[in-house]
Amino acid sequence: MKKRLPLFFLAGACFLAAASGAQAQALDCRVVEAIGNAMRAEVIAAIDSDIAGDEIEISRRKTLNLLGVEDVTFTGCKLRAKVLVDLERKVRRDASGHAWVTGTVQSYGLSPQPWVCLDRKPRVDKVELKNTANLGERIYARIARRTMAPDRCFPVGVAPSP
Repeated sequence: MKKRLPLFFLAGACFLAAASGAQAQALDCRVVEAIGNAMRAEVIAAIDSDIAGDEIEISRRKTLNLLGVEDVTFTGCKLRAKVLVDLERKVRRDASGHAWVTGTVQSYGLSPQPWVCLDRKPRVDKVELKNTANLGERIYARIARRTMAPDRCFPVGVAPSP
């Protein structure tokens, strides 16, 4: 027991040191914006490969299909994705349109492969569907969770050669 107590304190001290070091390294949002916009095609492909073809069952009569990501832009640490959606309905004609989803970049890296991680609460800014009324905030939240999953990291292509 006497040997375990110092090891416990040592482990706690190491944990606190690591946590304070991680907090000290804040993201430079200008760098995130520059890298993100330079690698837009790779980010679009990464998110698109994750969500394309997903179906969200709204009710027995309605299914929302996520067809893919059309565009991604970075403004500082904010990532905004334009997602192409299609609403299948059994009673009325189908509707198609877009959802604009925003998330905050929490971390990124270039080694060994470029990647970007998003925050816990992505937000749907706007949804536009033809031939339909408002879908409701619950459905928008589902789209956001599917598009930018909480704490999700996306690999974004091949690391640039030196």
